[in-house]
Amino acid sequence: MRFFYKKFKFFIFFFPNKWDIFFLCFFFIIFFLIFLTVKEMFVSYEIGMRIDVNLSFIYIPLYTIKTTSRMFIAFLFSLIFALVFGTLAAKNSFAEKIIIPLIDVLQSIPILAFFSFSIIFFMEIFHNSYFPMECVAIFAIFTSQVWNMIFSFYQSIIALPKELKEVSIVYKFSFWQRFFRLELPYSIPNLIWNSMMSISSGWFFVVLSESIFFANNHIVLPGLGSYIGKAILEANFTAISYSIFAMFCVILLHDQLFFRPLLVWSEKFKFFIDNNAPYYSSWFYNLFNECNLLKKIDFYYIFMKFFMNVNFIFFLKIKNKFKLEGFYTFVKIVIFCFLLFLIYFFLKNIIIFEIINVFYLCTLTG
Repeated sequence: MRFFYKKFKFFIFFFPNKWDIFFLCFFFIIFFLIFLTVKEMFVSYEIGMRIDVNLSFIYIPLYTIKTTSRMFIAFLFSLIFALVFGTLAAKNSFAEKIIIPLIDVLQSIPILAFFSFSIIFFMEIFHNSYFPMECVAIFAIFTSQVWNMIFSFYQSIIALPKELKEVSIVYKFSFWQRFFRLELPYSIPNLIWNSMMSISSGWFFVVLSESIFFANNHIVLPGLGSYIGKAILEANFTAISYSIFAMFCVILLHDQLFFRPLLVWSEKFKFFIDNNAPYYSSWFYNLFNECNLLKKIDFYYIFMKFFMNVNFIFFLKIKNKFKLEGFYTFVKIVIFCFLLFLIYFFLKNIIIFEIINVFYLCTLTG
């Protein structure tokens, strides 16, 4: 018996149990639904084609999946945007003087202003496709989420304790080692809380983002927001009650299956231990810990090791020869080229008189 155990203990240790199978099936279904939603974004479409939203109750799960997919795609881009520009503002004084005031101004601009600009922008880039309409909806949700997350991540890096900074100096961490092993883990608790607030604010613009007016055409994206909008226009109180119940269920699932487990997981990244702080628990996180295989996989560690050992882009090499100033220079060049592209886009598609008229109307509003 002992010989058998020594011979096969590796397979026994990593053999999946019923909870592993359950979570693997759960994640497969989630990714499959997201894949189907993303696939429908590239369907051919021409301006003027009519898209109907059915107010029947059986279509609510489909519309809910579409809206949730847009929300999480926008959240993913917001997270990447926050990590890049929050880090850049925290580590470069010149970038900080530009990014922080700019973000402060951009978050005060109404979503409708970004909405009108993004329609022209994406329709100019993509033609005869349903994809630009999806990009407009995702961008509208993105602008309602990203600013809060940037400030949160920036403030976390700025408030990094002196002791942790000294540890990174003693161990001679490179820029990317310090980011993934020190700054990102330290900022995870605050980033999760602000992500909850950002996604919550995104729900306020769901109806707006899925109902687009362009060139005297009303373009409707099938989703929970357009379902609510049509139900309100037709004064269908039964459909309105269905949509409210669906939103309640979606928000509850977001909390129980996504944010609550993340809150419990983020407790291990806290630097200060407060005995008076509330204790968070999650039944979903506890079920995940019942897994025999999945709980032994540290996904964050695997991602970090992959990023720090695979040089998939030449300027991201984790070497002592890597110059941080060169990375900042590269980012400045990218931002400068993007600004040149925006100027070219405006001069090509927008008349100067329209810009002057917009500034005049803004002056009257102010």
